[in-house]
Order: sequence, then C-alpha cells, then structure tokens
Amino acid sequence: MTAIDNCFIDKYRNENFTINPLPNGPSDHYAQVLVLNNIYIQNPSTYPIIRRKINKLTISEFKLHLGYESWDNVFYGDNVNAIFSIYLRIFYYSFPLKKYIHNQNNKTWITAGIKKKSCIHKREIYM
Repeated sequence: MTAIDNCFIDKYRNENFTINPLPNGPSDHYAQVLVLNNIYIQNPSTYPIIRRKINKLTISEFKLHLGYESWDNVFYGDNVNAIFSIYLRIFYYSFPLKKYIHNQNNKTWITAGIKKKSCIHKREIYM
C-alpha cells in the first residue's frame, strides 16, 4: 500500500514551521509531519485580488503603442533583451495592475424580498 501526498508551502509567508519524521510501524519509510505555528488566516469574506486590467480598450491601446514604437534601431542588432524590454514597458503601461476587493457572498440564495420580509418580521418579534 502506498500513499504519496505533496504539500507546497510558501516559506516567506509561513516562516514558523517544522517538519518532523514520524515512524509508521514496520515500514522502512517514515511519514513527514508538517507543523505550522502562528498561522494567519485571512478573512474569507473579503480579500484583495490583484489583476491586470485587460479589456477591448486596453488591448487596442496596447496595439496602438506597439505600432507607434520605432523598431528600426532595435532589429539591427541581435539584442533580444532590448526588444523584450520595450515590449514589457508597453505591456505594463497598457495593462496596469488593479486591486479588486473580492466580496465572497455565500448567501446568494437570499433575495431582496426575503431580506425585506425577514427584517420586518424580526422587528415585529423584537417589539
């Protein structure tokens, strides 16, 4: 019988951890126990997401800037890094990073009518 699991950990976010061997009976292989200390769990309801703003407008802006770039002096040499750095500069300018706050709403089944009726009923009970 074999059980193989992989566990990936970001050592820069979780600095306080230990990995210990665990003997598991007559087998010649030890299990590895990962112990995480002082874990910070982010609130699951809201967390930031950083994405590039890519839409039809930014794509057309990207194409426009690539078209206006003078590529003559770049292609004369064999400097691939120069070509790529120009491309990256235009890419980062055209598609900026934008921070979105993701609101995770697990109660999508609650409609506005239910909320209104429940609030009225709750106030009546309270009174």
